[in-house]
Amino acid sequence: MFRLSFIPKHKAKVLAIKPEAPKKGQKDLGHGVSLKLSLKAPNSSLDMLDKKARAFLFESGNLKQNQLESVEVVSDLPSVSHAAGLLGDLGWGGEQTGCTLTIHQGITGDQTVKLKDGIVNKVKTSHKEGGTVEWEFTFYTPDVNAETYGILCMLIKREVDIELEAAEVYEAQQEIKSDDTPEKAITRAHKGK
Repeated sequence: MFRLSFIPKHKAKVLAIKPEAPKKGQKDLGHGVSLKLSLKAPNSSLDMLDKKARAFLFESGNLKQNQLESVEVVSDLPSVSHAAGLLGDLGWGGEQTGCTLTIHQGITGDQTVKLKDGIVNKVKTSHKEGGTVEWEFTFYTPDVNAETYGILCMLIKREVDIELEAAEVYEAQQEIKSDDTPEKAITRAHKGK
């Protein structure tokens, strides 16, 4: 399972926006939206998918990156590997839930759009010479209002600054008491005691 997180801000292009109508209960429909986004990041970002992906898809090769003063080298593996050239763009299965997508707008931040409880899926990576990866993915959120939907529609085919935050992973270990039954332990875990 992958864990995508693009923080700090990244320039992304809003490729498409699709309205969704998820069911809420038996008869009610919600107002959701899917955004298809693309962005470019260094090939080290492939570590979010798999720690071995970068070494498989890129190599040191012939391409040398000249170091300029105050300019950071993008990657120590700047050339696309032979295998990556044969495979082309890669689609990655699975989805990530509980994400937050923040779309920064305006200088003061008063027009920033924050979409919570989202699902990231349909992840695709395209590998470029120079050590860059072009990411394409869909972000779905089940609950948006009409005003937010209108703002999002104005962003189609535009570049925006985004932050994608993955849900926090909690790995709390519960203390087991000698007189616990499974029912008591579950009840205590849900109450946080």
